[in-house]
Amino acid sequence: MESFRELLKFGEEGEKEVALKLLDIGYTVLPLYQFNKQHAPFLLSKKGKITLPDLDCYNENKESIYIEVKSKKQWNTTNGIIETGFDLKHFKEYKKIQEKTQKEVWIVFNHKGKYEGFYTIKLDNVYRIWDGKNKNGIKKFKPLVFYKKDSLKKI
Repeated sequence: MESFRELLKFGEEGEKEVALKLLDIGYTVLPLYQFNKQHAPFLLSKKGKITLPDLDCYNENKESIYIEVKSKKQWNTTNGIIETGFDLKHFKEYKKIQEKTQKEVWIVFNHKGKYEGFYTIKLDNVYRIWDGKNKNGIKKFKPLVFYKKDSLKKI
């Protein structure tokens, strides 16, 4: 098992790689992790905090989108379908941000190893939601959202 510190470093490095790629293809990139609830009170949930996407990006036409980076070391295969995903709780928070700001949230999966590369998709293009339960109905993991590899655009 990797330590939390190692996983955090892996995620931060992956986010930096994606930001540099976006800069290379013409985006202006503003990291959002530097902000807190005092900077963006309209994004607060009832519990007082919400997970912001990683980056606010602008293209040459000054159009803005949010980017959430997910760094991954492996793909998931279910019933022969290759997919990747992340925590349903965060998905729901990104949906709220998208609705409140009227700005699209895009996911960039930064995959290492097999099928390595940057893969992007709009938040709303979910393939399936898994409740975290096995075939016997026993909860084994937190709920996740998944996107089919074939639906992702490699950049």
